[in-house]
Amino acid sequence: MVKRKLKQALGRMAPGLVEDRTILRDLSADVRKVGPQLEELRQEFRQELRQELQQDVRQALLDLTELVHQVDGRVNHFQQFDFRLQKLRALAAQVEPYQPAYGLPGVIADPARGSIDRCRAIENHFAGTLRGKRLLDVGSSLGFVCYWFADRGVTTEGWEFNPGNVEVSTLIGELNGVPTTIRAREFNRDSVMAIAPGQFDVVTLLSVLHHVVHHQGLDETKALVKELLDRVPTLVLELAVKGEDPDLFWDASLPEDELDVLELVRDQVEVVPLGQFGTHLSDRSRPLYVVSRKDTVTVNNRVYAYSHDRAEAYANSWAVHDHEDRRYYWGDDFIIKRYAFSGPESDNARLIAREIATLLSLRDLPEVPQLLDFEVSGGQATLVYARAAGDLFEPGTGQSPEVVRQVVDHVVAALRALRERGLFHNDVRSWNVLWDGSRATLIDYADAGPVDDDGDLVSLLWAAHALSTGTREPVEKGKSQLPPRETLGAELWPLYDQVAAGTRDVAALTS
Repeated sequence: MVKRKLKQALGRMAPGLVEDRTILRDLSADVRKVGPQLEELRQEFRQELRQELQQDVRQALLDLTELVHQVDGRVNHFQQFDFRLQKLRALAAQVEPYQPAYGLPGVIADPARGSIDRCRAIENHFAGTLRGKRLLDVGSSLGFVCYWFADRGVTTEGWEFNPGNVEVSTLIGELNGVPTTIRAREFNRDSVMAIAPGQFDVVTLLSVLHHVVHHQGLDETKALVKELLDRVPTLVLELAVKGEDPDLFWDASLPEDELDVLELVRDQVEVVPLGQFGTHLSDRSRPLYVVSRKDTVTVNNRVYAYSHDRAEAYANSWAVHDHEDRRYYWGDDFIIKRYAFSGPESDNARLIAREIATLLSLRDLPEVPQLLDFEVSGGQATLVYARAAGDLFEPGTGQSPEVVRQVVDHVVAALRALRERGLFHNDVRSWNVLWDGSRATLIDYADAGPVDDDGDLVSLLWAAHALSTGTREPVEKGKSQLPPRETLGAELWPLYDQVAAGTRDVAALTS
């Protein structure tokens, strides 16, 4: 009955379809053929979808892993930061809260004194010229001065006697990421004399010297200030004044005039007051001064304070009559040569260029003076040498045979070291030898080169002759004759005889 009703319904909707049984059979056959193909396409689609989903899931997992890694890193960073900050708070509670913690407000809740006002006064005085220079802060406490100026392009170092302060100030620098060096070091004669020439351009001593006066005495403080100014061209001094508070334990030790600490250098320095600054100890303020050496030479933005200068390197130097200007400056630990030259082909330009190249190539030889710094610009060349031990021989003064023999031995050793580098000195003269009483040092390498155009051994014998007789050897290059043999001590005759026989290479000497 159902089939009949269905057939009737199909007849009404599609009369031709019911009558045409062939079409129905064909359609059924086509459906049976397409079915497997549809299933195959369905399986391929499922496979592709599955692969894409798997790739998406894998990428999502990778992204999630990276995100977790980043989060872990940030968490670790903040955990470490918090740990160091907690450590800093604990350490700061154990030291005198003398200064603020630079860049970390609140770590020192109530610092005894402000430091920004002093730093700004110093910075304003130098008007930006401190950038690129080197500053030492003596009595650096919690490092505020060091970090202030380091944050403004100055290379800084702090000396602090209290090891607890050193630990706190070092940690402050780590948390800020501001580079400086804080050393546990006492301010005394040994530490001052260890400062190398040109090592610092400015030294700040803010409320330090009154402690030195009390514990070491006014005379020793004056000597320390002089020693410091012999090595550093500029000091910034904050000085306690007598009578701030008579109950302060150092008050009785202080001079009536706080600038008495400069007594040994008054004629050598210029003193500029920067202002008055309050302290936590009394209602009276303290003066801040900039003390600068009058006699300085600047090389590559480094300032060297010298004790004396002159136009000749030694007495009766022939070079002083040269048409080009030369000047020499002496400090305790350095010697500076400054040559002016008219052009790249001038004698001074040639000599200075050769000496720079030679000394740079020989920096590892202990027999050769060390070149510390140099600058060539604007028709002027300046060289800074570490000052070797000893002095030049006094012209016209004869030396004992023993001294002459030692000089010759040491100069021969220097010439041998040069020859091992393929060089000759080419200017061996008595005035190019320093003598410290036991050792001779050969200086002035402006004529050094790969060719023996002067005859180093012949010139050495003439230098020995000049030292033995108290005379002056000839200046001209390439001497054709030897000095008289009898004017030299018998100890030098074997050397003399080898040179007389034609030996000119120091490497060929048999003794």
